[in-house]
Amino acid sequence: MRRLIQSAAAISAAFLALLLFASAVRSGAPARQAPAQAAASVEQTGPGHIQSAPAYSRTRIVTVTVGTTAAPGSPGLNSRWQIDTLDDKFFTGTITLQSDASAITVTLVNGEYSINFAAPPTIWFTNSQGLYYEYSTNQQARRFGNQILISQTYKYFPSLHYVGTVIFTDPYRYVGYSGYAPAEVDTTRLHWDESFTETKFHEFDAAAWLVDPGALRPDLEILDARVMYRRLNHIYVTATIQNAGGITAGAPAFVNLYDRLTDSPPAGPLDLAGGWCTLDPVTRCGISASNRLPTIPPFQTTDYTAEYDLSAINGQHYLYLFVDALGSSSGVGLNYESAEQNNSIRVGSLFYKSFTFLPLVQHK
Repeated sequence: MRRLIQSAAAISAAFLALLLFASAVRSGAPARQAPAQAAASVEQTGPGHIQSAPAYSRTRIVTVTVGTTAAPGSPGLNSRWQIDTLDDKFFTGTITLQSDASAITVTLVNGEYSINFAAPPTIWFTNSQGLYYEYSTNQQARRFGNQILISQTYKYFPSLHYVGTVIFTDPYRYVGYSGYAPAEVDTTRLHWDESFTETKFHEFDAAAWLVDPGALRPDLEILDARVMYRRLNHIYVTATIQNAGGITAGAPAFVNLYDRLTDSPPAGPLDLAGGWCTLDPVTRCGISASNRLPTIPPFQTTDYTAEYDLSAINGQHYLYLFVDALGSSSGVGLNYESAEQNNSIRVGSLFYKSFTFLPLVQHK
């Protein structure tokens, strides 16, 4: 990733560049070179520099370039990770990379660093306000069935500005996400730009899924569903779900239960109105273990049971189930299936009437 440090005055910029040069000399920093497979991302502006965002105590910029692999069914795609972190304070710490990380380069703004190349490789740095590092690995873009996962997670206190870009190549294509939603820059790039300004512990968590369209696909289908038991507004729903495809679903499949006041089936995986799933990264569908479908091998079925409280609104309630919720607005969930039209089913309808409980009065 290439960055330009913005400064209020030319003298400050020159002084910062001098500190950066002196730090690299003290640390024995190797010359930085862009990875051969990297394409120009939306925030690349110049080699070896970090762009600050003055409104935030820390700015973190991540670019992941995902390449191809020649071996079908390999553990994952080759990838190149480029990470910038700029802090308004001096900080010291360590960064542990993936066990197979290679071609590691580091640049600091102030401070010193060293690299321990023993597995797993570790970067040690002291008294730095800006840290840039990049490395290659085939473990950060892991394969799950017919799909590839690119996961980004970061926590920091207090305010944080997080910018992320994923660049991928043919034949892979983007199918869906969980956590923070990316902007689709074009057919080969995803982009995040998230800001956290409250004085509390912040977490950026985003998982993007890629798929090889030529690979086998699963086919998740709800065969039947029913309300098994009801007590006032608390219901128990059970369903039989089948994988009619020739491969196990690679991405997690979340089940969304809808409680709607009109008899309207969900239009797709992101039509979450009236359901227990949300797109909020903290409370999204799947945080609860009961929302996630267990792994179903090809041509096998599983029984799924869930509890739910109907909304406290008098009248008729219409219940639906949708398997493989979340994903993309194009009608595909997190899993790229051979059939996407059989993921929803009408469970039934119930009439709800609230009850008023009056206190008991004892006469003497």
